Amino acid sequence: MEQVTLGDVTNVCEFILNHGRLQPEKIALAVPKEWDTTKVHRYETVTFGEMYRKVGNYQEGFRKLGLKDKDRVIILFRPGVDFYAIVLALLSGGQVPLFIEAGMGFKRIYQALEDSKAVAVISMEEILKYRFLLPVLLKMKLFSIDSTGFLVRSVNHLYVENAPPLTIVPRKPADYAIITFTSGSTGRPKAADRNHGSLLEQHHAIKANWTSDADDVDMTCFPVFVLHNMSCGITSVLPAIDLTKPAEVSPPVVISQTREWGVTRMSGAPAYVSKIINYLREEHITIPSLRGIACGGAPVPRELCKTIVETLPHAESAVVYGSTEAEPVAHVHMSEIAESEGEGFLVGKPVALIELEIVTIPDELPGVDERGLVPYRVKTGEPGEIVVKGRHVLREYIDNPRANRENKIQTPDGNIWHRTGDVGYQDAQGRIWLLGRRSDMVLHHGKQLFPFKIEIMVNALEGIRQSALVQHPDRSRGIMFVELKPGASSVSVQTKLNERVLREKIIGLEIRVLDQLPMDGRHNSKVDRPKLRKMLMK
Repeated sequence: MEQVTLGDVTNVCEFILNHGRLQPEKIALAVPKEWDTTKVHRYETVTFGEMYRKVGNYQEGFRKLGLKDKDRVIILFRPGVDFYAIVLALLSGGQVPLFIEAGMGFKRIYQALEDSKAVAVISMEEILKYRFLLPVLLKMKLFSIDSTGFLVRSVNHLYVENAPPLTIVPRKPADYAIITFTSGSTGRPKAADRNHGSLLEQHHAIKANWTSDADDVDMTCFPVFVLHNMSCGITSVLPAIDLTKPAEVSPPVVISQTREWGVTRMSGAPAYVSKIINYLREEHITIPSLRGIACGGAPVPRELCKTIVETLPHAESAVVYGSTEAEPVAHVHMSEIAESEGEGFLVGKPVALIELEIVTIPDELPGVDERGLVPYRVKTGEPGEIVVKGRHVLREYIDNPRANRENKIQTPDGNIWHRTGDVGYQDAQGRIWLLGRRSDMVLHHGKQLFPFKIEIMVNALEGIRQSALVQHPDRSRGIMFVELKPGASSVSVQTKLNERVLREKIIGLEIRVLDQLPMDGRHNSKVDRPKLRKMLMK
């Protein structure tokens, strides 16, 4: 059978399920089920052929359940073999799996459930036990992966042995594929429309920037990336961690996995990657099989890039910049970051399949004329908001006109610019440097401060682990929160910090020391600024 090409595909599942016929005996996914701090004792594995059959069995279960074309089903449990089989069964059958970020907090999870328009939920006891407190759940068909109870059936009811051969329902590019609720920093969660066309184009864009060899074995902390790996026909190994708490990784067990499986590439957020790399450096060990490592999901410090390059000189290491709505946007080798000088975080040049502009525009700009964004462009080296467009950039948020008005700009030819919400600048080489989120800019006694620029300077001081500059609620000044390294003298650090801040001509900046800065619930790699701002309101 011939390989499926991008132009032939109408349903994003075809790439993946085709490997069930081309290489049925190859391991598609290995999921650790039992482990300690040094070793995995048991895995659940599935070949591409077994995955193909599992998808068919679940698809028949959904058919018997009475799901109709384009029905939405919430998937809210930890990634594993059945997680991906269920997602693929829904996609191939013409339904729409819906993901909700578990780290966004109870209130926003409930808001996402209310806005989902889902007909069913497949989750776990720790979520479904609240069904009588969450009336929205009682309007849906409930299935659990680990329990049963009143109004809750086992997911096994959806699995039909010896099912007829699976079918792949043709889809148009604009048809919903996966809906992902993202939290943002304010307001209700937004439902990102990952339609079949954009997912296929995203697969194409990722593959163009991070090529795959047939013998690659990928270990990733990003669950959706497993679908890309399956599309490439390569093996994925999930790390032995709680994926909602990647910063709590035990490096020895993950390193043992890389050796057991011959992992050739890995990816994750900075908090996860830094713990592994620092362990490798301290123990003077390496991962011989590793050919590539990518870091993203949050700003990646220059020092981390230097450490990775020095510790794994044989591996191609890169920082990838993007978001749920646009992935990837930019790409840069860590060696370039390690040798670079500039203000903010370097994320590299825009990828070939994306258009990028840096602009200064009003909060709401519903459309542009034939001049496009030209009137709003800033000069090279000047800061502005980063906006992007391209085939893999998501065009809209579902059922959310307000979010579309605030974040999407329509052009006369029908294309869409996506406002990333990130502020940055483009240097003379065409590289992008990030300065912070637009919503996080700080006005300090009439002077605009860019958080990343100030925080990088502060974090470089001896004794400081990390910092965060946030706006005071009265909008007149900024407050600098700092977390000290263990054993650091608060008085000594405060003195050095005050001296450096005054040298930067930032007058009257209040500094507050916290035992620990709150971190985001998704990647554990970004300071939770909304939580700090709430602290200031008390």
